[in-house]
Amino acid sequence: MNARVLVTTLAVAVAACTPPPGTNPAGTGKSEVKAIGAAGGSITVEQVTLTVPANAVPSDVMFSVTSSPTAAASNYTAYSPIYVFKPENSDYQTPLTVEFDISGKTVKNPVVYWTRKGSAVFERQPSTVNGSKVSAKVTHFSMGFVAEASTSSGGDGGTTTMDPFNVLTIDPAARGQDYIAMAIDQNSGKIGVAYYTPRGTMTVSTVNDAGVMEGVPDFDLKYVEIVNGVASTPEIIRFVQRRIGLSLAFDANGVAFATYLGGAQGFMPGSSIFWFQSDSVVARRTAPGMWTETVITTDSNNVMCGNPVSDIGFLVGVFPAIAFDSTGKLYLAYRDTHNGQFPLQDWAGSDVEVIEDVLGTRRLVCGHAGGNDKGAWGGRIRMIIGSEDQPAIVYDKALGGADTRGNDVIFQRRSPSGTWSAPASIVDISDTMTGASLAFHANEGWGVAVTDKSNNKLLYRRNQATDAATSMWESPQEVYASGTGGWYPSLAMDNDPQFAGEPSIAYYVCSLRDQVAPSDCSQDQDELRVARRSANVWRETVVDKAGGFAPQLGFLPGGKRVVAYRVPAAIRGDGSVEPTAGAVKVAIER
Repeated sequence: MNARVLVTTLAVAVAACTPPPGTNPAGTGKSEVKAIGAAGGSITVEQVTLTVPANAVPSDVMFSVTSSPTAAASNYTAYSPIYVFKPENSDYQTPLTVEFDISGKTVKNPVVYWTRKGSAVFERQPSTVNGSKVSAKVTHFSMGFVAEASTSSGGDGGTTTMDPFNVLTIDPAARGQDYIAMAIDQNSGKIGVAYYTPRGTMTVSTVNDAGVMEGVPDFDLKYVEIVNGVASTPEIIRFVQRRIGLSLAFDANGVAFATYLGGAQGFMPGSSIFWFQSDSVVARRTAPGMWTETVITTDSNNVMCGNPVSDIGFLVGVFPAIAFDSTGKLYLAYRDTHNGQFPLQDWAGSDVEVIEDVLGTRRLVCGHAGGNDKGAWGGRIRMIIGSEDQPAIVYDKALGGADTRGNDVIFQRRSPSGTWSAPASIVDISDTMTGASLAFHANEGWGVAVTDKSNNKLLYRRNQATDAATSMWESPQEVYASGTGGWYPSLAMDNDPQFAGEPSIAYYVCSLRDQVAPSDCSQDQDELRVARRSANVWRETVVDKAGGFAPQLGFLPGGKRVVAYRVPAAIRGDGSVEPTAGAVKVAIER
């Protein structure tokens, strides 16, 4: 096709020069409009070039770029005017490229800032610097400019070039997109991280006719402790074959405890030929490299729920979660899935069970029986200690299996009298991904973060009532809702007296494009971010530009944030999957 070009000068162009300190350049108002079709094309206005690759649009589209007379806010060190790109609010499955020429500028760490879809909030974009050119891939139209990288991608500007988080790779040899757990000792500030990784061996292994070894892969459950920024050598808690959930906590003396689906080391004659591990257990770290496992329950009738479906079976300890209260009592919650096989009596009929004072007298509580109502309760359980020093849990409903897709977010809380509240559905969604995250602070109240995979919306909902009355849950806030991301959220609340209670959420951004499958996240677009709400505004910070799977967020005693996560299985530029996917990292706020 023949490109049709219309250039309109709306203001007199001024000579380009580096702005004086504290002054950001304003645009001239110059605009160019160009029809670009399936063959692709580009538009250049002053310092910026928009490139539309071939087949990004099926037919002619009138693109425009305008140099805005409005300069970037003074809290940025901008190297270009703001440019306005149209058609506004448009989306592109194939990313377009915006490239800024900053020749003659004295720069340190320039990046592209681009407004969030449907918003005037600028977000820092993954950017490529090639000589005097700074470029970024974009999938929607809005406004953009190039400026010095700030410590936040949420639009608060600044000129600090040091990354806001110090990233440690604590186990570069770990592999797999599997469960990870983190705990922080609020007395000493030490950090504990537990995770699974392939062991390289098999259980019930045989050699088939082709001479290939077959069997059930073994996985090591490992632990690393970080003290004063120094990580210990990874140590093995034990090995398992079945991995459904993982939780970690420190007691008042700084001793680490872990819970997971435990029991036998492998197949035992007379037992399940699939569920080699089927018990609820707690392991205590008695010394570096040494753990003692204690079996808590082995059968469904250990905790009586009062109906024949709930009280028969052997598969307990699924999605376990633990927490210590201020008196040193350890609470354990888990999903009881009975015989772990049938759709109704096992998966739909699952129960939520709680063991109170695990290390002491052990009070056994049926938190909610699913044998009668077939609610599929207890998927992806999270536990915290909340108001009045009492435990609370959130979980989802997992139909059809032990670790299938979950829907809805369910909340329960123990009262000081010892009774547990009835399950309350507080967020109605169809796919919770890795589940909801729960936190509490006296200033903020209860908070829940969860991502709805169906629309890639990261939601935060709070309740400031001490008893978390169902009627007191406020309307959900959208924290992230552009592109494909907001995944695997982890919520924590600041314990620094100056900012006490301010919530932060760590999450993964897969792609700037909409509706990208988890298997198609690309390294040139994915990121690990953390959003913090201050004065009712959520501000984002990039934690790791390489992304992060299943992040776990917490606060050190002094108020610095910590995120434990795994290297995601993102797609590299050559089309291959990142070979180090599953390596374990910890990012500590500077």
